[in-house]
Amino acid sequence: MEAPEPYLTAEEKNLPKARRLRGVAQGTSLSLFLANVAASELDRSLERLGVGFVRYADDTLIWSPDYGRVSEAASILHEASSHIGSPINAEKSLGIRVLAKEETVHVEMSSTKHVDYLGHRIGMRQVRMKDRSVIRIRERIAELIYTNLIQEPLNGSQAGSRLGGVDRDYVTLIWQLRRYLYGSLTENDVRRFQRGAIPPMSFEGVMSFFPLVNGEAQLRELDEWIAAHIWLGLRKRAHLLKAGGLATPLPHGLEKAQLLGFTATSSRTGDLIDLRVPSVRKIARVIQTAVMTHGLGVVSGRPPLYLYGEE
Repeated sequence: MEAPEPYLTAEEKNLPKARRLRGVAQGTSLSLFLANVAASELDRSLERLGVGFVRYADDTLIWSPDYGRVSEAASILHEASSHIGSPINAEKSLGIRVLAKEETVHVEMSSTKHVDYLGHRIGMRQVRMKDRSVIRIRERIAELIYTNLIQEPLNGSQAGSRLGGVDRDYVTLIWQLRRYLYGSLTENDVRRFQRGAIPPMSFEGVMSFFPLVNGEAQLRELDEWIAAHIWLGLRKRAHLLKAGGLATPLPHGLEKAQLLGFTATSSRTGDLIDLRVPSVRKIARVIQTAVMTHGLGVVSGRPPLYLYGEE
């Protein structure tokens, strides 16, 4: 037997909410500003100590080749935590560890092969996206595939007028996917930047959250996943369209390899429609090159990295 729904009387519904007596709501610009003010002395202390560190709000990562300095930095961090009133999370903070190479077997003290920080997984040789970040990207892309290719024919509401020389719902999918991955850039923009100089500009799209990612195998695997799921989505769509007595225009019937480089011609204007499948590897390389050339300012102004890929 299911539990009954909670019941509130009219009087209970109108009761005033409890007043906040301490702190401000997290996730606001004010909370981030106040966190930076409160931790400013921590930053100065770490700078004077000479260790490397990065901090977003109260989330801090410290590193140094000198064990003595790292130990002193840990003491400074605990003192700051007590002074600010923000306790250190023992479950997330595993203490001082050696960052070791993947092939390292024996280490003299507690070690790790990677460190997770703000949606990134940082190792000795490469920076990857955290698994959770990749899952969120896949979920969003799967949602785009479903809403554009599957939902309407599955519900029996597919408009036949969108099935002319080229499946216009597929065109919409590619445009939305490109916008999600590339921001305002076109496929030609990305390929041109791969070949030549990249001007100072502000990058958008989901990959601007990961400007330093260089894990080639992970990016290649994600590209392959995208291509495979678009192709599978088209197969499912074709089955549903045929069942409803509707046409299956291009790109239906193409093999996956053909789909990657697919272009079409507009029946109304005669213009070329670029429907090549967007690539996370390509845009990641472009953004990484832009960062090395112009600095991290090319991705400044985007929504904070802290808000992406976190639980």
